[in-house]
Amino acid sequence: MLANHIYIPDKPEYYNFIQNRILWTIDGNIFADNAINWIRDIDGHGVNLTWLMMFSDNRGSPYDHVVDSIFSDTLVFHDNFSDAVYYYSSRVK
Repeated sequence: MLANHIYIPDKPEYYNFIQNRILWTIDGNIFADNAINWIRDIDGHGVNLTWLMMFSDNRGSPYDHVVDSIFSDTLVFHDNFSDAVYYYSSRVK
């Protein structure tokens, strides 16, 4: 049985995608301001060829996400491993 998890932050959290960079802020503090490496590879399930969004936070911890879909102004991505957490990020104007 597989279960999916949706991440709901307890503090204001924003992802800003600027060209090939990510600016990730949590509660007004910069958590990541680094380049994104886009890699076309097999997902964490070893099944699907997909685009992986890879970057590190400011501490050097790596993040490896699968871009799942875009619906209207919502980007859906998830961790690149089984039983992944799903993130739904909507555009803020």
